[in-house]
Amino acid sequence: MLERTGVAGLTANKCSAILCLLLCTVFFVRIARAPPKPKRKKKKKKKDKPRPTNPTIKFFQEHLGPICLAISGAVLLGGVYPSRFQKQFLFLCTLAYARESKEGELSSDGNAVPAGTMLYSSGMDDAYFVGFMVLVLTAVRWLTHVHMLKPLARGCGVPDEPNGDDEVHKFAESGWQLIYYAAAWGTGCSIQYNSSWWFGVFGGREDWGEELWRGYPQNQHTSAMKLYYLLQLAFWLHMIFITVIEKHRSDFVLMMVHHFITSFLVGSSYIMNYVRIGTAVLVEQDFADIFLPFAKCLKYMKNETGADIVFALFAVVWIFTRHFVFFTIYFTIVFELPAVLGKVHDWRPQDSHYWSYDIMYPAYLTILGGFQIMLCVWLSELCTAVYKALFAGGVEDHRSDDEDDGKDD
Repeated sequence: MLERTGVAGLTANKCSAILCLLLCTVFFVRIARAPPKPKRKKKKKKKDKPRPTNPTIKFFQEHLGPICLAISGAVLLGGVYPSRFQKQFLFLCTLAYARESKEGELSSDGNAVPAGTMLYSSGMDDAYFVGFMVLVLTAVRWLTHVHMLKPLARGCGVPDEPNGDDEVHKFAESGWQLIYYAAAWGTGCSIQYNSSWWFGVFGGREDWGEELWRGYPQNQHTSAMKLYYLLQLAFWLHMIFITVIEKHRSDFVLMMVHHFITSFLVGSSYIMNYVRIGTAVLVEQDFADIFLPFAKCLKYMKNETGADIVFALFAVVWIFTRHFVFFTIYFTIVFELPAVLGKVHDWRPQDSHYWSYDIMYPAYLTILGGFQIMLCVWLSELCTAVYKALFAGGVEDHRSDDEDDGKDD
């Protein structure tokens, strides 16, 4: 591996550790050297002249969930789309492009499956199921908000705002994210852990980076892999719509860029049959996302100590996964991908084979490199939040979600 990489005496893990150490050093130096900010007087908000909300946005804020519930219910009843597409909308979407496996055949996750096991490839009809699941996730989010999380918030003492129920709504949104990310990470982790490409840094094979690319094209999926991947794509598409209709925060543009990049990467890796690398990135990213909404829920419940502890865990997990594990994945793209698939142009869509060293290699390096830059921007935001937690008394979400002001104090 070292000869192929051309990095004298360094493995991908060691290179990643060095980069992670540099980021951690910057992180703690910034916290240690940050001068205390003088307290600013809070400006009194003019409640007599609230900024009007766009009527269309307000309508979707109040009615998008019920609308999606009604449409998805109609689809399940079979009264909306042509019958030949109905099976794609139902939970049995994996019936699309199905066939029985042969003796000794490997699925897309690299495991041998018994002869006669149903495997499922990808195709354009999967878009119908993804669209349907965008509706279902939006409906489930609304139902979870109204019937579980908002009552739970009030029962836990989260105060109702007199003009908008804001903290209860924030608790519900954080609770929904906590539920989804925990379920998504658990599912993806179970798929990857039982494979040959489990992370080497966590006890996986030494050649786990090469295993990410072997067996390409990876287009014969088990039902678990296909459902997991399509649901992840549906979730990030649904997050685009949710981010648009929710109150815009100061990082709205950055969030939209993140959601579009994530949706593109998940969708393109599925279509082009790079599901192993896609699953590895999703598992690595989803783990840290469990802790932040949990910390926010504790914050809204006025459990300051619990919120600070969970937020500290979030900061550690964020740096380790997104600035160490992510780099180990990035290095497999830099070094292992061309070593396994070759520096050739082998573009054969009719065979589900989409590899070109001149196209795919620089494209994914650029996109994932930009993704890491965006994560570094959020690392800077994390530094600010940690500083406030250590020296200003508690965790604060310093992004503004007020349409009239800039940033919360």
